[in-house]
Amino acid sequence: MTMNFVTDLKQEYKSFEITSLPTSCADMILFTTVSAIITICVVSGYYHSPPLEIINEQWDLFQKMTNKKYQDWEAADRFKIFKQNYDMIEEHNQRYRKGIETFEMGIGPFADRTPEEFKRMFRARLKPTNFLLGNIGICKLSANRSVAIPVEADHRQYMQAVKDQEAHVCSSGWAFAVTGAVEGVAMRERKWDVSLSEQNLIDCAYGNPYQSYGCDGGSIYGALYYMRLNGITQSSNYPYTALDSRCKSHTGVWKVSIQYGIRDTEHDLLSVVGIRGPVATMIEVTPYIMHYKSGIVSDTSCGKGPNHAVTIVGYGTENGQRYWLLRNSWGTTWGDRGYYKLSRSTNENCFIGQMAYFADIE
Repeated sequence: MTMNFVTDLKQEYKSFEITSLPTSCADMILFTTVSAIITICVVSGYYHSPPLEIINEQWDLFQKMTNKKYQDWEAADRFKIFKQNYDMIEEHNQRYRKGIETFEMGIGPFADRTPEEFKRMFRARLKPTNFLLGNIGICKLSANRSVAIPVEADHRQYMQAVKDQEAHVCSSGWAFAVTGAVEGVAMRERKWDVSLSEQNLIDCAYGNPYQSYGCDGGSIYGALYYMRLNGITQSSNYPYTALDSRCKSHTGVWKVSIQYGIRDTEHDLLSVVGIRGPVATMIEVTPYIMHYKSGIVSDTSCGKGPNHAVTIVGYGTENGQRYWLLRNSWGTTWGDRGYYKLSRSTNENCFIGQMAYFADIE
């Protein structure tokens, strides 16, 4: 509800004043109707879209933030989608401020995309069989029940800067989740400050036995298996292009010594994250988190299966609600500088932990 809306109503019925009561039955009906509309809007928190000038300003800021440029034929359509998203975000945040929603939304890199376009960016990958995992030497890592699990954990101080996979052109979250986990362990355990090359994995950990297909999606376990056999170089030696290319020769190789699949229980996942460090996991993402900015997400629309990969970098409790702290690969203009909090429950919200892997490094 805005004052402009109230003013417009008053202008349409100029006699609407406390000191100027209706003088006829028709006036009384109109007066009552206008008063009821105003009362309902005030009580319900009715959202009124801002003037077009404000939307245009936000549109310009969005294009500068994302460095996006459009062809003349698509600019009008993208602006229309942006306006719809802007209004939806504002309505959502109005409910968030009242405590109805658990997380806040904001203008991020997908503000010019429809939910259908967002869903098409992420491709589900098949879960590897136990036979395959055994053949490539992935061990099951279970918790040491004699060691107390920390109440909370936050490994962000060990992580490299959040990267951007450019999800609208390359479904490579699997590679970023793996490099994030290994970079975090390298910094936490060895004090090695190194950014590893996702492009190395995209180009070289391709097909069988890695079960990965570059920008068309891939698997965490396959990427770790490649790193155990061949190692991985630094980002500076093999820069990210968000394109599929031939595998190039490279130097400065870092190797994974052992890769672990984490047993499918929350206790085991908590133990590994809290005691050992960051974990790479498959997860399901839906349009519900397209515009996430802060707070804790409880996505009840999950249910189709994992379609994206992230790095679990911690967990904790906020306002009585338990959460996982996740590092994404959609750049720092999305979420809380690239991170987000997912509700933590025993039913594995959005499949978190069902395909989770940890690695020791040489």
